[in-house]
Amino acid sequence: MTHDTGGQDPWTAHSEHEGQGRGLGVEVVVEPDLPTDGPGGDDRGIDIRGPGQSVPLARRFTTFDVDMCTRFVWNCLAAPRHFGLHHAIEAWDRATRRHPDGDPPAGAPVYWGGGRFGHIALSVGGGLVRSTDWSHDGVVGEVSIARLTDAWNKPYRGWSSDFAGVPIPGLGRGGAGRAGARGRAGARSR
Repeated sequence: MTHDTGGQDPWTAHSEHEGQGRGLGVEVVVEPDLPTDGPGGDDRGIDIRGPGQSVPLARRFTTFDVDMCTRFVWNCLAAPRHFGLHHAIEAWDRATRRHPDGDPPAGAPVYWGGGRFGHIALSVGGGLVRSTDWSHDGVVGEVSIARLTDAWNKPYRGWSSDFAGVPIPGLGRGGAGRAGARGRAGARSR
């Protein structure tokens, strides 16, 4: 899925093949793949966008492919880098800084369970998220966590201050972690 950025964003691709040679700025949505877990850890030098970049970017999207919530969040946080997460449950499983409370800071991935794939959205702060397929398939919209949870009848899992184990700048280094997130309600990032 692509969206017109007016050529103003540094991650906008310009080529003769995109925009049919007319020089139109078109975002290229890239298939993600996981960072390697070799001895050096994240050896690809993955750069994650902080809330000052990811939230305005998320708000620029008005449409996105149906059922591609993980790709949407990944594109807001890290494109054109790669992660390879196929669905929201996999993204939650790879999160290392989980928080069970319902008040995620802007720029944090927010997770729901349920079904085969779950759901993920990007917090814009104040209990609101930017979500794909809200309020209709293929539409990106802003909605409260509580309203989305009720409307879709999916269990809210929480939010993370990392994406696939890579810390998100501006969201702090603290966190409940995998075990702590299950046992400590109200764990907070520093």
